[in-house]
Amino acid sequence: VNQRAGRAGRTGPGHAYRLFSAAAFGNEFPKFSSPEIERTPIASVTLSMKKMAINNVANFPFPTPPDSVAIRESIRTLVNIGACEKVAPNRISSLGSTMALFPVS
Repeated sequence: VNQRAGRAGRTGPGHAYRLFSAAAFGNEFPKFSSPEIERTPIASVTLSMKKMAINNVANFPFPTPPDSVAIRESIRTLVNIGACEKVAPNRISSLGSTMALFPVS
């Protein structure tokens, strides 16, 4: 309940006005939101890591690791767009090195 109250920069005491009932708030909303790395595509993160010579992204010690399926999908996406080599998907291509300089989504 307290996590979602008091956003928008307020630092002092105040009131939180919600557009739904307390029952809906207690039953429909999770206590904490899931980490962003679990909710968003990680192709950009994977490409950046490969640019930094972290080739085995699946074994990287993330504080909250992304799903292994998401990692495989990101590598497949990078191969399909030419950012990683088809014969060795763990290696970044020259195009991928250039792409890593820009935001990819």
